Amino acid sequence: MKKIISIFLLSFSLLFAQEGGGIELPDFVITGNENVTVPKMEKSQPNLIPLLSKDFFTPSNISDDQTSISLPKIDNQVVSIPNYRQMTKALLRLNAGIYTWPSGEFYYNDWTGNLSYNAHLYGLNELEYIKYAGMSYAGIGLGSKYFVNHEADFLPGLEIDLNGNYLYESYNFYGSDKRSLERKTDEGNISLSFNFASDSYRNFGISFDNEYYNQKDNSISENIFSANAYVNLKLQQFDFLLNGGFKNQAINSKKYSEGNNSFFVTNASLAIYPFSFLYVRGGISYAESEGNTFFAPNAYASLKMSKRFSVYGEFAPFTEFVTLKDFRNANRYYQLNNFVDLFIENKFNIKLAAKYEYEKYFEISGGFGYVNTDNNFYFEDDSLNGIFAIHKTDSEKSFAFLNLLFRKGPLGEFYGNIIVQNISGNGSKNLPYNSEFLADLSYSYNWANFGLNLTLNYFGKSYSDYQNTSEIPDAINLNANFKYKLFENFDLTFSLQNLLNDKYYYFRNYKAKPFDLIAGIEFRW
Repeated sequence: MKKIISIFLLSFSLLFAQEGGGIELPDFVITGNENVTVPKMEKSQPNLIPLLSKDFFTPSNISDDQTSISLPKIDNQVVSIPNYRQMTKALLRLNAGIYTWPSGEFYYNDWTGNLSYNAHLYGLNELEYIKYAGMSYAGIGLGSKYFVNHEADFLPGLEIDLNGNYLYESYNFYGSDKRSLERKTDEGNISLSFNFASDSYRNFGISFDNEYYNQKDNSISENIFSANAYVNLKLQQFDFLLNGGFKNQAINSKKYSEGNNSFFVTNASLAIYPFSFLYVRGGISYAESEGNTFFAPNAYASLKMSKRFSVYGEFAPFTEFVTLKDFRNANRYYQLNNFVDLFIENKFNIKLAAKYEYEKYFEISGGFGYVNTDNNFYFEDDSLNGIFAIHKTDSEKSFAFLNLLFRKGPLGEFYGNIIVQNISGNGSKNLPYNSEFLADLSYSYNWANFGLNLTLNYFGKSYSDYQNTSEIPDAINLNANFKYKLFENFDLTFSLQNLLNDKYYYFRNYKAKPFDLIAGIEFRW
């Protein structure tokens, strides 16, 4: 805890140590083993926010009333492919380092008339920092969007999106008794969506998605077809929203049970604006999967106490349909049990939060919540051989959080997210690999031709077993990233990863990568 407090104070002091006049700072993006991105910050309006969710505090879409920040995480999950919004037509990145040799990506986007299209190629090869600890991946993404002008006579405001992606990944169970055991996975998806927004009073759409995931070492694959639709109507002081989704999981395996498993969910809600400072919404949710049903009411309210201060409350039970790909994303080193999916019921989910915003310079938000879940899951190395089994359990989660956002300006840009939580199963035992204290900090500053970005991830100690007898120590991952503009549209990049060379672990016996120095180039045109 002393380490995280010291680093936090250092980062916070850096925020106020800069001097200078108003500077319009460009996007700062550096890619190494982890994609470290602080996207362009747009000025946000102090309007009421109609939903209390993770997108309220760290929104994923940049718009006039949202701010997007993507923070890096310790790489204990499958690679997360970033979403770029460059205005240039093409971007090329090439990198190499002590344990990264090589990594790169190429991104291209263009448009003609009402049609835009893009392509994305990427790949990375991580060398062995201990025996069999390396990994590699490669992928491609293609996308297109066609839109009809709002002034058109036929279907004004219609948007049609067609996208496809493919990802291949290979790694070893380097922390197990079978260190040479290799897992190769490939996955792909294709999606088609239609969204119609002719005006601010009527919005509706439908989307179709087909995902494929293959896990070769277990000789098992899944194909998931999903369809989603929504209707949103605004009638004077009322909003009506209806949405629903369907998923079908088809399993193909020689070792495990084959067949189809389905999931259906729908939500209906009605919102009212009795006063300009008050927003109230209520509705119902229904879900079903293989004979298991879920029904719950939900409610949300936001109250603007003053120009700068707002409070929020939400009661929103919900369900999740977890499949093979989700298990792999949560823990690369898992082994299949006798089930291939889970229908998770979060039967009680309540959150209370408050936000203070000073003009467009900074905002501070915080709150707390409680979630009671049936049929949750966790991972444990039962045989102490470095291969993790999936276990089911009911769970309870209580948490509190604090977010700090200082928007881009002459002092740079700072974002901090701190979470204190307790996630326990039956017998009040903490679920393995769930830290009670988490912190993500990011600070960036740009000069005329030079950019700096510091990120820090802190994970408090956690347990590696359900009986809470074995601990994983706390960890700090500090990264420093630099960008130097050598020529117009040509930059040199440097990334110092795990700068403290902290010997932390993703899971029991799975040691994280030590200090790595990565250098590269970035070319736009």
